[in-house]
Amino acid sequence: MELFSITAIRCYMSKSNWQLELSTAISDFNLNQTKTFLAIVVVNRTLSGETFQKEIERITPENLLFVGDECHHHSSKNIHKKLPKARFRIGLSATPWSSKEAERESALTNYYGGIVAQYSIADALDDDVLTPYQYYIHPFYLTDEETEEYQQLSRDIGKMIAIREQGGSINDTILTALFMKRARLIGSADNKFKRLSEILKKSKIEKHTLFYCGDGSVVEESSEPELDDLSVRDIRRVATILHDQGWKSSKFTADESLKERRNIIDNFKIGFIDAMVSIRVLDEGIDIPVCKQAFLLASSRNERQFIQRRGRILRKSAGKEYSVIHDFIVLPSEGVYLDDSLKSLVSSELDRVYEFSHVALNKKELYEAASEIAKSYSIDWLEKVYKDDKGELQ
Repeated sequence: MELFSITAIRCYMSKSNWQLELSTAISDFNLNQTKTFLAIVVVNRTLSGETFQKEIERITPENLLFVGDECHHHSSKNIHKKLPKARFRIGLSATPWSSKEAERESALTNYYGGIVAQYSIADALDDDVLTPYQYYIHPFYLTDEETEEYQQLSRDIGKMIAIREQGGSINDTILTALFMKRARLIGSADNKFKRLSEILKKSKIEKHTLFYCGDGSVVEESSEPELDDLSVRDIRRVATILHDQGWKSSKFTADESLKERRNIIDNFKIGFIDAMVSIRVLDEGIDIPVCKQAFLLASSRNERQFIQRRGRILRKSAGKEYSVIHDFIVLPSEGVYLDDSLKSLVSSELDRVYEFSHVALNKKELYEAASEIAKSYSIDWLEKVYKDDKGELQ
């Protein structure tokens, strides 16, 4: 805003930092004494708070323009009901909803209206706004025990969802816990870390590399994500592997203070450390254009998460001709009977592979590798690839 000579009132952190300034400015605006235009920047937590709500309600909706950045967060019930009744509304998001999020889509379009402008990754690559990238997939198998546990958790989840769909009452806390436990199972799969160690032994150390671990979280609107024991263990396992292979790395999580994170980023940028190991903090809102390589050790089924992560690595930077993304693809243990839950798991992994590969520099070889995986699990993956009327490779 300052680039356009707009000085905004910054409403975040302690209300003592902004309440008096905001209240006075709104009074002046309403009286039209000194202000005919007023700009306010607010974070979601402050927006939904009682103090800010009382102040913003003093502005006539007819005079209000609301711009919601990362507006996909505004579909959550806690925030959605606190959005201002502004006459003019603009929602911005790289990933407002996926094809499986009808409820989220309904909530957002009811407030913001329909999509009026789109700009895809392919558009950005064609326009040289983002860096081209190579994409490599590294399949690994769950153990027999992990596969069996995954199936049991999926059955428990399915039963609860069926009860809810039939109008019955369920404990949402228990359902969320089951989803989290299943996500943690995938994020902490033993063979994934063995696969990582094998890859790094054959690779040279590359500065400006990110390693993403899983946090097992399915509640993306959580305002204060906490590290659980498994998440900490995953980060330590990755850090140990990196150390053993001669990498200098630092973890970058919600546990570090703001000052510590800034120091880590600075050290990463200048190359004092080779890699950062992150749980989820880098998914959104933090740009480090210098990073040129990423290892995705855990990706949820949430499209938004892995698209945000891809965005971190594709930012333009001097001397960066292309980026490299390594994606770890989880598969059921070999020889196991494929029930619906396991087929869904493989399909979800291949959905991500397609999303990443169809605009990658090496897409044709990726299609071949993914097609082999799909074929071995009797999944018709090629229907995603051959989309136009002529049946030509996308």
